[in-house]
Amino acid sequence: MDIFLTSASGQVGAAVAAALEQRGHRVAALVRSASSAARARAAGARPIDGTLAEIARHRAIVHAADAVIHTAMEYTADGTENAALDRACTEALLGALKPGARFIYTSNAYLPGVVDEAPVAAAAADPRRGWRLALERDVLDAGAHTAVLRLGMVYGRGDGGTVADLTAAAAATAPLPYLAGAGANRWSLVHLDDAAALYAAIVEAAAGGIFHAVDGAPRAIAQVAALVASLSANTAVEADEAVLRARLDAHTVDLMHRDVALAAPRAAAIGWKPAYASLDAFVAERRGGVR
Repeated sequence: MDIFLTSASGQVGAAVAAALEQRGHRVAALVRSASSAARARAAGARPIDGTLAEIARHRAIVHAADAVIHTAMEYTADGTENAALDRACTEALLGALKPGARFIYTSNAYLPGVVDEAPVAAAAADPRRGWRLALERDVLDAGAHTAVLRLGMVYGRGDGGTVADLTAAAAATAPLPYLAGAGANRWSLVHLDDAAALYAAIVEAAAGGIFHAVDGAPRAIAQVAALVASLSANTAVEADEAVLRARLDAHTVDLMHRDVALAAPRAAAIGWKPAYASLDAFVAERRGGVR
């Protein structure tokens, strides 16, 4: 199939492009710079110059695609997600689809109100993040072959994401901290390669609806911290002051306050099965010297 990605240079987009190319699909991807174009090519994608704000300029390319996958996100000057741009880009992509084309919107498994692979009622949405949940519903209303993929906490290859940040903190500080009182909160995780495989599975199944990219083995934050710290021979501790000294980013600290234990039955129903059954399996592999 001919597939258009809104990014093949970010952590997730590059992995998705590579997974699709390995399955024999032809991938074109939006790029903003020469370095992004180089990374897209390395992942097997054909670079298309442009930004999310210029999607309308590429309507013909989008319309020619058998599937469109929106993985990109741009940020405002204060570092927050550019909700207005994301909505405008998503609406433009949906409006350019040819009949029968598949569409996947990338969302977040850590949005307040998310419990299962179903839309969140507007009344249950957190006002700060309700825009994304509302956009999820709009995507699903756009057609039978539109899907929302809610990413769990991604780990594995690459240097992005919360788990990678924690690993870097463990290497720089002894011991790796987590917030006092938050150790029992759970996180739902997924290996990057497994997440990429789910995007491909949804495209190939022409599946619609919401899918959770999680391995189904939630881990308590205390356990995540201990596993990650073990890669750097540091031991996790429970102290707010240590968290401040480690200078963990605000997003990571915010996630420590959340208990997110999710499953992925709809993903399993289309044949997706994570190669990494849990974070424990990945850490065991790394300890064995395998990447």
